[in-house]
Amino acid sequence: MKVPGSLAVFALLPFLAGCTTAADFTQRYGRIFEETENLSVVLVDPCVADLPFDRGCRFIQGGWIKKIAVKKDGWDWTPLMKSSVFDYHAAFGVPEEIVPSIRLSGLGENKSLQLKVGVGMVMRHGDNVFGDTPVAYFPWTMESGRDNRGRPQITFRQEFHSRTHGYVFSKSLLFEGDGMIRMDCTLNWKGSRSLSFESYLHPFIRLDDAPQYYRYSLTENISSPEKWNPIPVSSKQPSVDLESGFPAGKWIAINNEKNSNRVIAVRCSRPIKKIRFWFDNDCFSVEPFVAFSVTPESSVHWSWTLLAR
Repeated sequence: MKVPGSLAVFALLPFLAGCTTAADFTQRYGRIFEETENLSVVLVDPCVADLPFDRGCRFIQGGWIKKIAVKKDGWDWTPLMKSSVFDYHAAFGVPEEIVPSIRLSGLGENKSLQLKVGVGMVMRHGDNVFGDTPVAYFPWTMESGRDNRGRPQITFRQEFHSRTHGYVFSKSLLFEGDGMIRMDCTLNWKGSRSLSFESYLHPFIRLDDAPQYYRYSLTENISSPEKWNPIPVSSKQPSVDLESGFPAGKWIAINNEKNSNRVIAVRCSRPIKKIRFWFDNDCFSVEPFVAFSVTPESSVHWSWTLLAR
């Protein structure tokens, strides 16, 4: 592929680069494993060279949760899709995406080179945001250990050096116990222009039952959720946005009325701009979006908390 001169150096970046070892976690088969008292968690290893379909080029690759098993009453409940929902890009577990990608240059033939934070350089084909192909994955580093309370923590970090579009992005997962994982994200923007973007979680929740049995609640108290509402999506209406703002710290909880003691929920440290409900034949998703604007040489921070009980 021929790339405009000022961008040519980026096209020479290795497709998949190595990274430091997460010493306190188990790494094998392109996965990172962690066991807590009530969760068994598998993360995608963003540095493995021979598993490109586990990476794709849509979602942030560091800190991508592939699988959660809830250890409860002698059995494991796995609420997430652990294999890809689509055959054209990787889509499973609980990924996060920063949108929109940043257009760098048009290349003719209805193609453009784009920068995708948390991924690398991608090729956009027309207006198909789901059909990007990878040009260069940016490398990650990993550090692991324990916080001052002895809880396991792993941090993923990616840097891109550019005068106009440079950044440092980090995502740190803290296993808080009681079925909760906190995901702390920081984007340090080194670019020469201000950047407006949104970030959202995309949990692919596995359908164990007919969709009409699934409910959601917007609640302050996760131990005693407020009013439950039926999820507003189905095969007839596969996507619905709730547009009104939602305060920071409020839980978006999901359960099945036939198994109401099983709950998966998410909250954000920032106000949520909108919540998107999405449906597929085998799963559905509840996607909270947060919006940001960052000026040159400044940073923004946000935290997600994921709960599965």
